Amino acid sequence: MGGPGEQADSFGEQEESESAEQDSVEAQWKDTEKKVYSENFGRGAGPEWSHRTVSRTPKGERKFLGPFSEQEVTLSLADLPDHDEVEVQLELFVLNSWDGNDTTKGPDRWVASVDDGPVLLDATFSNDDAPFDARYEQSYPKPYLQGSHPGLTGAAKKGKLGYRDESGYGSRGDAIYPLSFTFRHTGDRLTLRFADPPRGEANEQWGLDSVKVKVRKKKVGDLLVSNNVDSSVLRYDGMTGNFIDVFVPAGSGANAATLTFMPSKRKKPHEYEAD
Repeated sequence: MGGPGEQADSFGEQEESESAEQDSVEAQWKDTEKKVYSENFGRGAGPEWSHRTVSRTPKGERKFLGPFSEQEVTLSLADLPDHDEVEVQLELFVLNSWDGNDTTKGPDRWVASVDDGPVLLDATFSNDDAPFDARYEQSYPKPYLQGSHPGLTGAAKKGKLGYRDESGYGSRGDAIYPLSFTFRHTGDRLTLRFADPPRGEANEQWGLDSVKVKVRKKKVGDLLVSNNVDSSVLRYDGMTGNFIDVFVPAGSGANAATLTFMPSKRKKPHEYEAD
């Protein structure tokens, strides 16, 4: 074993090597990313949208998709390139007197989901900007029934679009929330659903702007971790380390000593044939 100086050099080289490997992985990840959709509705909405209403904001005359109230709006994309993951970015316009978790007038929820996929967001929003009133708290950024936050929490802009406060209790007439969702997805078709479910009073409206969709083909494999206690196998994202799903259910007999799995043919999401 070398002296302290040699050991330090060795550790430094190791850190540089690990850093270079991480940069290489991230570069590969970025290289496989493709933007498949981008729309700011400056020229209207295309046939990929189930509703094509485009309006201008009272202030700044900014064009956006909407407004909508107690409606579901879908975005359908086809002929997507081969991919394992989708990222969706958009701006949500929360317009008029959203009352958050209030069960008398609401709850005022907004839901984003994927056909044959996950619910991306199900949360309440509130434009309450008076001294905090617990009646009009919102769940966002937490899911509905899992959060209680002051109105406008997480909003990037408040009262900038020119909509009037019609609440009667002191609030902003509008708010803009930048939202981003990343989820696993395969297949050449994607349908996104956006909706505000029916509620006590429906004087709230919403809209969308700056919608972008990217797909990624992963070059980094998933990490399979066996659990010797219940013989299950858990799957984690090889890039982010995030938990994905239970790859093999409990009671299967899998363990670290016998776990040998080589995916060869992907049939459906989460369905493989072993070599």
